[in-house]
Formats: sequence, C-alpha cells, structure tokens
Amino acid sequence: MSSLDVGRNLSSRRTETDFGKGKFRLHLGLDGNLQLLVLNSNSLSDSDVYFHYYESRTKEPNPGTRLVFNRSGYINNSMLTLNKEAPVSSTDFYHRAVLHFDGVLISSVLSPQGEY
Repeated sequence: MSSLDVGRNLSSRRTETDFGKGKFRLHLGLDGNLQLLVLNSNSLSDSDVYFHYYESRTKEPNPGTRLVFNRSGYINNSMLTLNKEAPVSSTDFYHRAVLHFDGVLISSVLSPQGEY
C-alpha cells in the first residue's frame, strides 16, 4: 500500500534517465483538494507553480488525512477498474503508481516473478 499524506507531494522525475525532482507534482492539499501541478521549469520550486493541470476541487471541512493507493480499487467510494484483464489482488501482485517525467500518472501491476 502506498499513500500520500495531506500537505505532501508526489514528484515526477526530471527526465527519463534523471531521477531528480521534475516539474510535475501531485499535491494533496490541507483541504482535500488533489492537484496535478506544473512548476516553472527554471526554478522547480514547489511554490513557483506555472499552472494547475488538474484540480479535484474537493474542499471539505474534514477531508481526511491521506490519499491511499491499495488493493481495494476504490476511489471516492466507487470501484475504479483501469484494466479489466489486469489482476487486482495485492496479496498476489505488486501495485504501483508512478508520476512520469512527462506528467502522466501510470498505474501498473507486477507479479512477484517480475512480469507485467
């Protein structure tokens, strides 16, 4: 299980081969608003936002404490099936979410034998 706590970021890498922090951030705000941010490429500072690529516009008085990526497949109390042929059991397969250097959020499943 992976999680993103309120007020924290998931950062993309800089390039395909450079694993330093890149210009995209998935940010979970203190009010529960989930944002995909594009930062100024020159500074890469979390406070220097070029634009908001996506916002959930969730503003709750009691938003919870984290965004959880786990075996349930539920988002906002609804089952989300990304790929019907992909196995979903986290006891038999590893699940991961990656924010790529180009800003694409990818969900993948890997068997313990290393097969996708």
